[in-house]
Amino acid sequence: MSLSEPHRQQISDLVAQNRVVLFMKGTRRMPQCGFSTQVVQILDQLLPSYETVDVLNSPEMRDGIKAFSQWPTIPQLYVDGKFIGGCDIVRESIYARLFGIHLSIVGLAGYIAILVMSLLPIKSLLKPLGIFLMSITGFSFSMHLVYVQLFVLHAICPWCMSSASLMSIIFVVGVILMIRSFRIPFKKNVTIATLLALALGLLVLAGAAACSKKQLDPNSYEVKLAKYLTEKGAVMYGAYWCPHCTNQKKSFGDAFEYVKYVECDPKGQNANPALCQARGVKGYPTWEIGGKMYEGEFPLSQLAGLVGYTGN
Repeated sequence: MSLSEPHRQQISDLVAQNRVVLFMKGTRRMPQCGFSTQVVQILDQLLPSYETVDVLNSPEMRDGIKAFSQWPTIPQLYVDGKFIGGCDIVRESIYARLFGIHLSIVGLAGYIAILVMSLLPIKSLLKPLGIFLMSITGFSFSMHLVYVQLFVLHAICPWCMSSASLMSIIFVVGVILMIRSFRIPFKKNVTIATLLALALGLLVLAGAAACSKKQLDPNSYEVKLAKYLTEKGAVMYGAYWCPHCTNQKKSFGDAFEYVKYVECDPKGQNANPALCQARGVKGYPTWEIGGKMYEGEFPLSQLAGLVGYTGN
């Protein structure tokens, strides 16, 4: 698409007048796509304020910003008049560095260190021990990055996952080298394997215990309000990737299970996008209370006022 001069000037002015400006789908309060949501979450952690431009309000702006930056995707971020990039570039600049060093360099250094250790003509037990220690360090770091992808970014980097798989294999080889080098008898091999399995099992159980739901207090404010909202026919419409929907759910805690919730994104669990469209939902979250629609994330006290709840 060719960019007209008026639209080019409009974009230039926005970039020049704002130190940080994000061209995105939706607004900072209510992003309308998962990628825009991720960038907003990152920027919210770093900056108290920045400008956003909703490209969905104007087809000319949506296509024009792509022509202006010569970048094919949205969101797009400008800082001090310079184009930083879309979601992938922002994600790399925030999460893919360790003490200012790009993780690809850190990973390469780790692989080289393991290779050098394996090639050194060392006949003592220091060699398998060194390989084991480096492999367990790399494995632990890889698992941390897998966690970041799955639970922080909610996005998968194929190269990162491949590296994590390779490091897992190296870790297993390191364990085998340790067992063979120290000539641990078969029974002790089984004992070590059992202990490792138990340790992993305990970690899983600890994680499950930490994530398990606490017993709900039926007399808590959150539970009473949630039940009252449902009794009055209140409905929350949202999307699984929406950060404000997540915050709204967290404000109820486990009591949110009593709230009637409708997932609007077709990719979400138990989604009902047809109902969201029929109810005219345009932003997330949207509350339907008493036949009226209220867009945005609300404090519980404000929700109580909207539904007429006077309990404590």
